[in-house]
Amino acid sequence: MVMNQKMAVPSVLPKISLKQLEGLVVVTDIEECWETSKGVLKQKLSDLYENRLNEKNIPLPTRFWIENQFLMDRWDVHYYRYQQSDIFKQLKYKIRNENWVKLRDVCEILTHTLSPIDYWDKQIRYVGLKHIDAQQYKIVTTETVLFNKVQSRARYVLQENDILVGVVGPYIGESNHPLAFVNKSYQGAIASSAFTVIRAIKISPYYLLWCLNHPLVKFQMKMKRRGQWQIMIGLESLKNLYIPIVEISKIQLIEDWLEKLLNT
Repeated sequence: MVMNQKMAVPSVLPKISLKQLEGLVVVTDIEECWETSKGVLKQKLSDLYENRLNEKNIPLPTRFWIENQFLMDRWDVHYYRYQQSDIFKQLKYKIRNENWVKLRDVCEILTHTLSPIDYWDKQIRYVGLKHIDAQQYKIVTTETVLFNKVQSRARYVLQENDILVGVVGPYIGESNHPLAFVNKSYQGAIASSAFTVIRAIKISPYYLLWCLNHPLVKFQMKMKRRGQWQIMIGLESLKNLYIPIVEISKIQLIEDWLEKLLNT
């Protein structure tokens, strides 16, 4: 006698619950998809900073004593308010107890400028503040112009992997401080005197860009800037900025994410 037997077969069909379906994001535009991906990468890079500062709400003391810190070339009270703040004390602690180095020890900050005679009566690709996207850290366009028309402002011949840092304007040290990475397509373009150019020597340019966006590095920029009507930061102040050197695994992660961000 043959008996009917039922076999138990495990389900191999993939399943998704209705609850999970509610959280799906449907992207119909490839540009929107890219922008979403960029936003995720920027957030991941930001999450690697240990400090969370609100640049518009940095608590500064209103009363303080200055003992041996007074500098003959700094008569502005605002500079010393930053120097007496809790955030500055936090920065000093990190410099003493962690691996923070001066920018000048790992980078070259250009001081030599182009020779006008080499470009006179020639068309150049000119980069000013309006030609960069500070949120994306990119040069977005250039202006083709006769050198003679911008000779008083044209300063630096760009190389691939240079970083443009704004040194003039109201956003120095702010979240939207002008910063831009120079990719291969903008090599040979001429940058305005509103920037300085920093070239990485002992660290990668991607990691350098991440450091220049660090909240405590921007805090130093904000503290060291000068002027009321025309705000600026000097080259010596930039050279003496302290930047963090983190563990190699974290550096590699930063480099990978920033390379993806800047090439999408």
